Amino acid sequence: MKLLAIAAACVALLAARALPAQEAPPLVPARAVAFSMDGKLLAIGYGTKEIAGGLLIWNVDKRKGVLKLQHDRGVSTVAFSPDGQLAACANYDRAPQVLEVASGQIVATLAEDRRGPLAFSPDGQTLATGCMDKSIPLWDVKSRADSQVLSGAKDRTYGSFAFSPDGSLLLTPCGSAGVYLWDLRTGEPRHILQHSRSFTRSALFSPDGRWIVTGGWDGTTRIWNAVSGEPRARLDRLGGVDALAYAADSRLLAICAGGKDVLLVELPFDEPTPDQLAKVRTLLSRFEDDQYDARELASAELIKLGLIAEAELKRAAAESPQAEVKIRARRARQAILASPQADFIGREGKVWNAVFTPNGKLMASGSDDGTVRLWDVATRAELASIDPGTQ
Repeated sequence: MKLLAIAAACVALLAARALPAQEAPPLVPARAVAFSMDGKLLAIGYGTKEIAGGLLIWNVDKRKGVLKLQHDRGVSTVAFSPDGQLAACANYDRAPQVLEVASGQIVATLAEDRRGPLAFSPDGQTLATGCMDKSIPLWDVKSRADSQVLSGAKDRTYGSFAFSPDGSLLLTPCGSAGVYLWDLRTGEPRHILQHSRSFTRSALFSPDGRWIVTGGWDGTTRIWNAVSGEPRARLDRLGGVDALAYAADSRLLAICAGGKDVLLVELPFDEPTPDQLAKVRTLLSRFEDDQYDARELASAELIKLGLIAEAELKRAAAESPQAEVKIRARRARQAILASPQADFIGREGKVWNAVFTPNGKLMASGSDDGTVRLWDVATRAELASIDPGTQ
């Protein structure tokens, strides 16, 4: 009997091993996120070219989905109109569609050669999209026809578009050709902002439209003067930058730099106040102090001030007649530009995109781990983890 029991156990074990292992369902990446202007709704595009996905509209206050459209392939880009009544989305390698948020009804499908990315103008009357022939059509929302076509870019568009606050300029990342700054009054590029010929897919304007921030796969985020096109500063050692977002109230720049974290950098675009400027110049004067400890303390204090001190440090590094002042100013500026303030962690996959609510209190990030995370910006606490495939 004992031998029979042993034999039966062996047979059962062999049978169990012969059964095919049950595979876990594949993760459905969530790579596109956008808040409505009132911050009450979050649009999530999920899926890829190979993995079915769709569009989820999620109510931020109620923490639940209110609209879901499923497709046989993923949604690569989403955007709300400024009044929140319309949303535009584009599936991978398919023409964008425009839908009514309240009903979920598709009200327009753009021409077959149109592709994401896309963005609504500040007045909501125009939808800018990419195109297979490298042009950027500007689609009139009311007439549902092109009002203008921007042409001449040397590569197709990628990532995200951004209109200037007054709607007169448009930023389009064009891959290896750089970020094009289009003047919509002339239809010509005013500047082409390049990252040493590295691939670019992210760009945004400062809230006042005077500055432009671009991210490249060369591991840098660069700040440019929107009028002259001249570079102001660059943040280094970031990894390949896929997306950027800016919170005006908290003056925070979010950088998705190819990893599982979202890096945050304090980035004040406004000029220093008279008091701040006086403090920076006082600290700079201490670089000439006879005491080494005093010079070291001044360096540390300037680094703490962050980008408020960046312009004066740059000037001192270039113009001071004293070698040590130049060296200290250069090192302090490099420390400011190389150090993120904080990051949001806890992801299991690459983070592709991040977006702030207009008031800057919340941030959402989409990842290849199949979730969109909602964060409290002030506390860095995770408020929700949204799996669009199960909502």
